[in-house]
Amino acid sequence: MNRIGKKDMNTACDARAIPTELFMGKGKKSAIWDRVRASLKLQFSEWGIQSCEVCGGTFALSFAHRLKRRLITDDAEMRMVALLCHKHHEELEFSGHDNMFQKITDIIEKRDIQCYET
Repeated sequence: MNRIGKKDMNTACDARAIPTELFMGKGKKSAIWDRVRASLKLQFSEWGIQSCEVCGGTFALSFAHRLKRRLITDDAEMRMVALLCHKHHEELEFSGHDNMFQKITDIIEKRDIQCYET
């Protein structure tokens, strides 16, 4: 039976020994989201939305979708988002699919600006 020495075992188990491209490649949806997110950042800035749409906070902002991203199949739905702080994004993320969909829809409908292209 072959034995792997401690040094060899560490190298074999060390993720840094594997080229990042082999296991960290971006998928098609991630590439699309990167493009859409860049566009949304500009759009939200033009609209003057630069803080959490729930509490007004400005720390750790991110876009929250109505649906889980893995369930989004078109560009229009990918753009149906609210800008939320980490706290409120996490709360919605774990509140159930129906609640998440309804809360984000409500935030979008309450905006003064309704400029979504569908």
